[in-house]
Amino acid sequence: MEKETQKGKRIIPARVRNRDVRKLTRIPGLMSEITRLEQQRAWQYDRMFSITQHLTGMPGGGNGDKGYDAAFAAISETDQKHGEQVTEYAREMNEAENILNSIEDTTVRAFAALMYLCGRSRNQTMRELCLTEWEFRRIKRAIENAPDMAHVSIRAQDMASERE
Repeated sequence: MEKETQKGKRIIPARVRNRDVRKLTRIPGLMSEITRLEQQRAWQYDRMFSITQHLTGMPGGGNGDKGYDAAFAAISETDQKHGEQVTEYAREMNEAENILNSIEDTTVRAFAALMYLCGRSRNQTMRELCLTEWEFRRIKRAIENAPDMAHVSIRAQDMASERE
């Protein structure tokens, strides 16, 4: 599948063979879902303690569940979803930690953590790791072409011989 750029050049998306990349890129999405549930929970608590005319069947209250029982039920449901998401996040983080620890090279490990786990941009990753454009592409290609993170290898002599 090809995409057209503004200048008419075609970009062929990279095919990532590394099965661990997908696992690492799930972490930021899970964290944002947990944050959303925490905000919803805070809103529910605020709503529960701000209830005035909805405490009982007072005029203007409308039909439906009212009062503290409904508020507690909504909070309970949100808390249950939150607990499930936190459990899944903890499991995924443990797996991500094992994946990162399987990488022998510290630069590749930091690269994978920044790019895939933290979701940093290309320029931020290059700046934080002091990488040149060539080194960035070399590491990214090595990661994407390896079957998993444990099999990524970037050796200094390989990098030097490829430059020449």
